[in-house]
Amino acid sequence: MAFLERNLEVDIAGNHIIKNIKALAWASAYFDGQRAQDWRLLALRLLERELGEQVLADGVHFERSTSYHAQVLGDLLETRVALGPDVLGGALDAALSRMTAALADLTHPDGGPALFNDAGLSMALTPATVTAAYAGLIGPAPGPNSIFQYPAAGYYGRRDTTWYLVTDFGAVGPKDLPAHAHGDVGSFELSVLGKRMIVDPGVFEYNAGPRRDRSRTAASHNVLHLDGGDQAEFYGSFRCGRQPSVEASFTKHPNGFELVGSHNGYAQGRGDVIWHRMQTQARSFRIEDRIIGHRSGDASFGLLLHPDAEPSRSGDAVAVARDDARIVITSDHPIEIVPAVYWPDMGVEYQTHRLVIRLPKGQNQLALEVEIQPA
Repeated sequence: MAFLERNLEVDIAGNHIIKNIKALAWASAYFDGQRAQDWRLLALRLLERELGEQVLADGVHFERSTSYHAQVLGDLLETRVALGPDVLGGALDAALSRMTAALADLTHPDGGPALFNDAGLSMALTPATVTAAYAGLIGPAPGPNSIFQYPAAGYYGRRDTTWYLVTDFGAVGPKDLPAHAHGDVGSFELSVLGKRMIVDPGVFEYNAGPRRDRSRTAASHNVLHLDGGDQAEFYGSFRCGRQPSVEASFTKHPNGFELVGSHNGYAQGRGDVIWHRMQTQARSFRIEDRIIGHRSGDASFGLLLHPDAEPSRSGDAVAVARDDARIVITSDHPIEIVPAVYWPDMGVEYQTHRLVIRLPKGQNQLALEVEIQPA
């Protein structure tokens, strides 16, 4: 502990410093004497600072990864056990409550997290494990909402007994710690009858190389991508230079929500801005994307399918079936079915399909609709 006290991970910070705080808190609870009291005071001082920095106003962890959100929430719950109730005047419990509520909404019906940014189905504590810990320590855990919005993080969605939709339209990550950021502004995931149908690609590894690069680029996500650029300036395994400015407005309505926004991720050297709208109805949702600018290169929109979701052509549409779950996708441009890969966990790769909608030369907008047709 003396070594840790002298070598706190303040250079990396983020979820790493939360681990340091937990270790200091538990050491102060286990040992006696002045040194233990010093560790407790240091843990409290760091905790107060990091709660304000890392837990956004809407309750989402600032690195915007559902897996790291769950892990940090678990670490903070363990820290709370070591430090006792009502530390920091109740600020810790308030943060834990907000984080648990956000986790409920960002969890698919299958119990696993949405895979935005660096996330995996089992790379961190599961939502069920963390929620049970919260319930055992503090009280009944908040449940999921039918319509939800987390504007500070940029997560929005809806849920009912038939289908679940979650979308990311916010900053790719904190400006000073974008290590786990992906080019996923506008990406989304869809579950029908408890089964994942449209998925985010996930992440295979953190080692530098082609897989790491592909996991971060917008071309691998369910977004409109402009060839020759990216939503952010990704390099190395964890580095990111230029980040996009993102604006969004969210409106609830009786059948769901409307999300309208824009980002300038492709503006560097091109001037292109992406305008985006997502509208949900009782059994469908529609996406409209528009390129505002001169568009010098090719453009395409991709939809990554779960490996167990089988696509088939139905006229100009594509039907996707997984057991008793079925969706039909239509667009104002032709839809291609191409091979792809899915990385739901570290070191795990599955062959799957991607639906690709290519925007013809001279055209700057596209629309697609997904109809939910459970058997």
